[in-house]
Amino acid sequence: MFRRLLCLFQRKQSPTLGVQLYYRILAPETLGAVLGICALPDTLTGRFAALSLSAAVVLHGRADRATAERDLVGALVADLDVALRENSLGDASVKKQTTNHAAALYGRLRAFERGLNNLEDLSAALSRNLYADAPNIQQQRALPTILPAMQTLLHEGITQ
Repeated sequence: MFRRLLCLFQRKQSPTLGVQLYYRILAPETLGAVLGICALPDTLTGRFAALSLSAAVVLHGRADRATAERDLVGALVADLDVALRENSLGDASVKKQTTNHAAALYGRLRAFERGLNNLEDLSAALSRNLYADAPNIQQQRALPTILPAMQTLLHEGITQ
């Protein structure tokens, strides 16, 4: 009871930049647009691929990249933790799943970051990470020209 009363008098902290970026990427209009641009299926795998690429595009070239990346991945892990627990997974499974997803996201962020600096590397990273199941060569070739549009879309509403 006292905790509830204390909450009334505490200042609400604004979300960190990484958390803002994470929720901006996950906004239905943003995620839907990225899925459409990349011609990815609206499945768990497609959404994770879209989230990975979107995160790399948003973080690319930022001066505060390390902090924003850490906060963004932290927000993903916290969100994933809640979702997995809602699906009645045990503590051991939740920890394993969140660790695997965080490692996969970090790996994709590294691959896409290299790719955003070199279009040949981007093509290879897209082939491995986005289009591994069903390669879409037309969309893959068009993606480097779409990246600036994705950056504009993803940066709207970010305050820091």
